[in-house]
Amino acid sequence: NVAFVYDKSGYGRSLAEEFKKDAEAAKLRTVAYEAFPSKGDSPGQIEEAAGAIAAKVNATGADLVYYGGLPAEGAALLVELRKLGVGAAFIGGDALYDVERFAVAAEGAAEGAYVTYASTGEGAKYADWKRRYEARFGPVGAFSPHGYDSAIVLLSAVEKAAAKQPDGSLTIGRKALAEAVRDINYDGVTGKIAFDSKGDRTGTMVVVNKV
Repeated sequence: NVAFVYDKSGYGRSLAEEFKKDAEAAKLRTVAYEAFPSKGDSPGQIEEAAGAIAAKVNATGADLVYYGGLPAEGAALLVELRKLGVGAAFIGGDALYDVERFAVAAEGAAEGAYVTYASTGEGAKYADWKRRYEARFGPVGAFSPHGYDSAIVLLSAVEKAAAKQPDGSLTIGRKALAEAVRDINYDGVTGKIAFDSKGDRTGTMVVVNKV
């Protein structure tokens, strides 16, 4: 029995929708499908909403709670579930791969939670990048290494696709830019970066982590 909870961001909703499709195809049973209120709520409102959702989940007898969304709501939900004695396994997506905003924020409630995350490979290049990043900005966030690689990919594609005009300005065609991005073959801090014919990154390994 699976209870699905998501925040109303496009990210959170799509995660829950896709996991629900796969879960039901695997003969798992959906017993709840709940959404947090729209983004922009205060911490107090988030906690209140989390409590109401946790009560609904508790009534279903769910064996697994899948959460799609950002860390603040995820941590609040997990705290409220454990307060009610809900012992269901808890799993969420890569936004929860954030020690401070999820694991620490949820305190002891996070123990045993599962978080899926696209592996960075964490080789020498990643280690060097992490050292430089943390010296300048502090702890690495869930999407920090991927954001860095995304910027490098986009800037490299712009450099390739840009056409200089007689007046010195640059024109960047949408089609040319898309093709340049898909032609990228780059050894980034998150590993080898290349794309298939649909524009999806190839070769990325998704790892299941346990707090």
